[in-house]
Amino acid sequence: DREALEQAEDSEHVMVNYRFDALPSALRVAFPVAYDDALFEDSSGKIQEQHEAAQEEQKQSEDESSREGDQHTDEGQQQTIEHLEALLQNGRKVSVAGVTRVQDKKLGYIIAGSTAKRSTGEAKPVAVHIDDDTTIVRRTGESASSAVLQKLPEGGDIVVEGKMSKRGVVQAKRVVV
Repeated sequence: DREALEQAEDSEHVMVNYRFDALPSALRVAFPVAYDDALFEDSSGKIQEQHEAAQEEQKQSEDESSREGDQHTDEGQQQTIEHLEALLQNGRKVSVAGVTRVQDKKLGYIIAGSTAKRSTGEAKPVAVHIDDDTTIVRRTGESASSAVLQKLPEGGDIVVEGKMSKRGVVQAKRVVV
């Protein structure tokens, strides 16, 4: 076969057939009870998760629209904007690698990403834990629902306020998306 390939005049148009012999075997695998097929793109777990997130976002948008009638004072809005600007300047900036929902809790999310070490600027992996006590705010200052987290793009940036453990887990108090 190698000799025939070397004698061919036009090496770009040579057809090579490969043959692999595989021996069938079984692999024992244990799946956790709460596994939701998160590793597969078109899994039923992701479809259900998207449906739940859409329902949750709709419910929260209805709640927000009912609260729209209540107007804040200019002084309160100014204080909120100043606090947001301080958070954007001093908060921990995280580059998003992925987002997943924690099934054990109603409003639990984990955002995997990286942040720069303050001393060296070196990228350090972090996990941002978001629960129902976390306040989620858009960069414009308006509050956002947790369904926004599912739509965070890979490589996008968020700003997090919260304590980071020595293992790189941030328990988020406030998140700016």
